[in-house]
Amino acid sequence: MATLIGCQQQEDTSYNPVTITNFSSQDPSIMATGKKPDHMSHKKWKAYLKKMKRKKKRSEMAKEREGNQPVVEEVPTDSEEERQREQEEEERSLRQNLLWMQREREAQAAFTAKKEWEENERRRKEEVERKIKEEWAERERKEKEEQEAKEKKETEKREKQVILIKGLISAYPETQCFPHFQLYRITISQSGFCNPYQFRLNSF
Repeated sequence: MATLIGCQQQEDTSYNPVTITNFSSQDPSIMATGKKPDHMSHKKWKAYLKKMKRKKKRSEMAKEREGNQPVVEEVPTDSEEERQREQEEEERSLRQNLLWMQREREAQAAFTAKKEWEENERRRKEEVERKIKEEWAERERKEKEEQEAKEKKETEKREKQVILIKGLISAYPETQCFPHFQLYRITISQSGFCNPYQFRLNSF
């Protein structure tokens, strides 16, 4: 096995997220994966990354003073998982806003439909009441006309009967107390004698 003489093997201190050994940490999950643990808050994870940056920078400056080339190391930034979580939060918020807007439009449409239905019901009831009043007014007018016509007919009939009776009494004064006058519903006075001027007419 060949051995290189005069060449000193330099330790590779480049950043490897799998083996973080240059920084002190009591959490084995950080040293194993280089990602934010689930139990660590975002704020603490940011502080931890800043601490790593400061220590790495001090290490680089020390190596520069010793004549070594500075080592460019990648410092982990926000993970893809964190960005995806923020994007999902934004999408969820947008969907929620859209859902609220849709529900508000549906509620407004339902309110408008209810108002229109109530207005139509009010107009329908008013129309029904108006028709009923018109029918009752027409019925009362007809009944009144029929009653007036009936009363007029009865009055004319009585007048004709009175004229007929007066004519019979004038033509036949000697027979004014005969029973056939009961056909004309005449009540003779109870004075004991028949006087053509002392009688009254019953209802015909």
